[in-house]
Amino acid sequence: MEFWSKLNFLTSIFPILYLIKNLKKLFLILVIFNFFLLPIESRNFNTLNVMKQLLKEEKYEQAKVKLEANIDRYAKNSEYYFLLGRAYQELKLNFRAFEAYSKSIFLNNKNFKAYLNRGMVKGALRDFEGAFEDLNKANSLQPNKPEYFLNLGIVYASLNKPISSIESFLRAIEIDSNYHDAFNNLGITYFHQKNIKLACETWEIPAKKGVEKSRKWIEDYCND
Repeated sequence: MEFWSKLNFLTSIFPILYLIKNLKKLFLILVIFNFFLLPIESRNFNTLNVMKQLLKEEKYEQAKVKLEANIDRYAKNSEYYFLLGRAYQELKLNFRAFEAYSKSIFLNNKNFKAYLNRGMVKGALRDFEGAFEDLNKANSLQPNKPEYFLNLGIVYASLNKPISSIESFLRAIEIDSNYHDAFNNLGITYFHQKNIKLACETWEIPAKKGVEKSRKWIEDYCND
């Protein structure tokens, strides 16, 4: 009787063992599928996020090297060329930055950020007509963004038009009161206009929020 009881027990668990065995196979298949089929975009996304983080940490040379090493992998990726342009731009490699942003726009002609930054590069290359053209294109894609007014103010500053520059920075701040770059550039404009007091008061706003660059300028120029 005991033998038959054990036999019945073993017979009853065979389907469960079979199911567990097949679930393991299914899990393995899903893992393989997830790694080899889905990842082409997801891994690209993760890699680009690493590059973005390097740029955010101002590790521009490191970002440049890593981006250039992946150029074949991202040959048709607009965001990749935008990030490559950023690295070149921060390293003052303006012609390379111009080419990278242009490729980004070619792959995605609605890339607001690429137009915005290419406009800045054109300004640095003294092509001010082209700079305004790109900035206005960016504004037509995403109207009244604070980044547009920031970059517009920088181009005006390059043209030695401080009033227009200040107005643009103030407009950026009006849209985003936490836009530290706008405060910093506004302070720089005041500083070059010999209004040191107003420059220092302007830098103090982001400095109180922990912006190290602003704090350093106050330390260097505002404590006499």
